[in-house]
Amino acid sequence: MPKVPLTSPVLLVSYLKEFKMIEFISYQISSVVGL
Repeated sequence: MPKVPLTSPVLLVSYLKEFKMIEFISYQISSVVGL
């Protein structure tokens, strides 16, 4: 993940949302596969 300057909280929030989305999707996939 690229470093986000602390002076841009909007970018930081969008990065966090994107990361949470990826985390959620990978969790769903792993629970379906049963890993």
